[in-house]
Amino acid sequence: MQSFLTGGQNFCTYDNTTNKMINFKTKITPKVIMTFNGDTVDINVVGNAGNTYDMTGHVPKDTVEMHIVLNYNLNPVENKDLGVNVQIINNTDKKININLYDKVRRAKITDRNGNSIYSSSSTEKVTIV
Repeated sequence: MQSFLTGGQNFCTYDNTTNKMINFKTKITPKVIMTFNGDTVDINVVGNAGNTYDMTGHVPKDTVEMHIVLNYNLNPVENKDLGVNVQIINNTDKKININLYDKVRRAKITDRNGNSIYSSSSTEKVTIV
């Protein structure tokens, strides 16, 4: 997530094994649901005006390395509602390591039940590093 004032899209999710991408311009906090099953991850994003975007990615390794980056300034009024809500549903034995760079403290990461994940979740096998 980048500033709304960035040229082009300011939200992007990317799968580096398939090179698939979801990206769009937003002034609101997108809701991202990531469901891990077997060697795939289904990603559903709800953005502006309820627009939905879907993508299936490939997760070949036993440990998933994920990066969540929010890098923008809160001073411009256009950025006041920006953030990201990520819900993780891990139906596998894979471990998920999230490298979180949240300069503005606007990332919310939750488990399948909506419980916030701050450092780890044994239910979803998530660790925030």
